[in-house]
Amino acid sequence: SEELTGYTQRYKDSWVYEELHRARNTMPLMHKLGLFLGSACVWIDQYIFRGHLPFTLTDSKPDHAQLKPASKMEKPDYPKPDGVISFDKLSSVFITNTSHEEDQPCH
Repeated sequence: SEELTGYTQRYKDSWVYEELHRARNTMPLMHKLGLFLGSACVWIDQYIFRGHLPFTLTDSKPDHAQLKPASKMEKPDYPKPDGVISFDKLSSVFITNTSHEEDQPCH
C-alpha cells in the first residue's frame, strides 16, 4: 500500500492551510448566532483578529447532515438559452471543439 508521507506537514506549511484556518469559524458563527449577529462576529474575527481567534468553533451537525434531499426541494426554473449569454448544451459542446467518434465509449 502507498503511504502519503509528509503530506500533513506540507499542507500545514502551505498558504491553503493558513487561509482555511483563518476562515474556520465563519460558518459556525453564522449558524450559532444567525445572519446579523453572526456576520458582526465574523467581521470582528476577520478584520480585528485576522482570523486568529484563540479558539475554534464547531457546528452541531456536519455539513453533509444539513443537506436536504433533492426530491424535497423545488425544481429550479432556468430561463431558456438566449444564444447571447447562455447557450443550449449542444451548442456549448460544439463551442468547446470536443472531437470524438460518435460511437466512442464514455470514459
